Amino acid sequence: MVLPFARTYEEASLYMSLRPCRCGDPTIADRVQAPIMVGAEQGERISGCCPTCGRGREFVFRFAEARRRAFIGEPSHLLDPGEWLSLGAASHTAARERRAAGLRTEDEVVGVHAMLMFAITAVDEALCFLSPTDVAVRPETFWSGSGRAVYELAPDRFTRSALLAARDSLEAELTEFSSTYGI
Repeated sequence: MVLPFARTYEEASLYMSLRPCRCGDPTIADRVQAPIMVGAEQGERISGCCPTCGRGREFVFRFAEARRRAFIGEPSHLLDPGEWLSLGAASHTAARERRAAGLRTEDEVVGVHAMLMFAITAVDEALCFLSPTDVAVRPETFWSGSGRAVYELAPDRFTRSALLAARDSLEAELTEFSSTYGI
C-alpha cells in the first residue's frame, strides 16, 4: 500500500475537510496525530471522532521529509485542480461577504487578508498542474469526484489564460484591500 503524500500538514487538513464523515460533518474532534509504520513506509495517522455522530475517523499520510509550512511548487498529490479552485472560490466568497458585513476589528481585517491570500494560493496550486507547454489543465488530472464536477461545470476556468487572469484579479483585489486597510 502506498500512503497518500502530503506536502504540508495544512494540505492534509484541507484534504480531510473535503472528505466528511458519512453524516456530512467534515470536522474531527479529539484529533490525535501519531507516527505509524505501514509496511516499509513511515506515516502519520490522524484520528479522532466525528463531533456530530461519534463515528471514528482516521487518515494516514506520508509527509515531506522537511515538514514545510508552505506548499512546495509541485502539483498536489492529495487535492486535484478542481478541488483547489473550489476551495479558493469559497475562500474568496467568504472574504467578500465578511468585508461587505463590515470589518470592525484588526482580527477581522487580518482574517479577510488571509482568505484573499489563500484564494491566490489555490489558483497557484491549480497552475502547478500545467506543464510549461500546456494550454489547459489536462482532464486526467481531475481524480476526485468533486474536482471532476468543478471541471465539467466550467472547463474554460482551467485554461492557462483563465487561471492567470483569475490570479491577476485576486492579486489586484488583495493590493486594493491591503492599501485600504494598511496591511
